[in-house]
Amino acid sequence: MKPMQSVEPPLTAYPPHMTERLSIRPLRPSDAEALQVLTDDPAITERVIFLPSPFTLADGEAVIGSNDEENCFLGIWLEDALIGVVGTHLRPGNQLEIGYWFGPAVHRRGYATEAVSAVMAKVREIYPDRQLIAQCVLENKPSWNLLHKLGFRPTGEPGQWAGRALLKLADC
Repeated sequence: MKPMQSVEPPLTAYPPHMTERLSIRPLRPSDAEALQVLTDDPAITERVIFLPSPFTLADGEAVIGSNDEENCFLGIWLEDALIGVVGTHLRPGNQLEIGYWFGPAVHRRGYATEAVSAVMAKVREIYPDRQLIAQCVLENKPSWNLLHKLGFRPTGEPGQWAGRALLKLADC
């Protein structure tokens, strides 16, 4: 008799939760306008390779519509304002990739650290056997610093996208 294999829940089953200041939940269709307002900023679209510029309402709907068993974009909310997005993506080789963007108006206030670390804790709870990875633009010092603070280290390998490096969570 074969041992039972555990079945991972789909990423769209990611449970809503709170941090001290933020609420985190999967983006839903009613969030498309807030996502468009947040994301239609060259400071974001120039860094996140798959985001078009300008970022339209239809683009927001498409990002939200891409949430499925292997991809989930989580809204990061400060009270009623969408201030950021954390993407979670199941990857081959038992990996789970985390990516993010936050509005420039909330930079340097600790929200990204708070949100990304909370998402990391939750996905490690739900997917304990997955290696957490991230990709980062080489010139994006603030993102490099955040990933380093959270325990990610460069692997020396290129990322999936041109100009990006692959990082892995060091304690996994």
